[in-house]
Amino acid sequence: MPEVKDLIEKYQEYPDKKLIEMLRYAKDYIPQAVEAAQQILDERSIGQEEIDEIVEKLEQKEKEQLIEKTKPLSEEEKFLFLFIPIVGLIFLLIATTDAQSKGQEKRISEMWMYSGIGMGAWILILFLLNGF
Repeated sequence: MPEVKDLIEKYQEYPDKKLIEMLRYAKDYIPQAVEAAQQILDERSIGQEEIDEIVEKLEQKEKEQLIEKTKPLSEEEKFLFLFIPIVGLIFLLIATTDAQSKGQEKRISEMWMYSGIGMGAWILILFLLNGF
């Protein structure tokens, strides 16, 4: 485990925003890192107003990530996945990769759901048209 003094030396170059972020998400860091970040911020004598501004920006970023995570499919995308299975599959693979990179879990779930329903409907239609 690194010592606090070594981490202080390493973190001296970090901007205030990064150090405040480390304190805000302390559970993601080892205790020595959090202590080092706190000591550096104490030495820099950052005002509470500046800290509040940085925390507000971090909270806004968290809200934006949550919105992206729960963003549903558009009506056009639902139609594509339901009624155009082959193109839908190609689009599904591309769109799923894009949605994963953005953390859009709800969209990924809906993509697979509408694709599955659409493919099931097409299979049923083909069976009905061919008389089983």
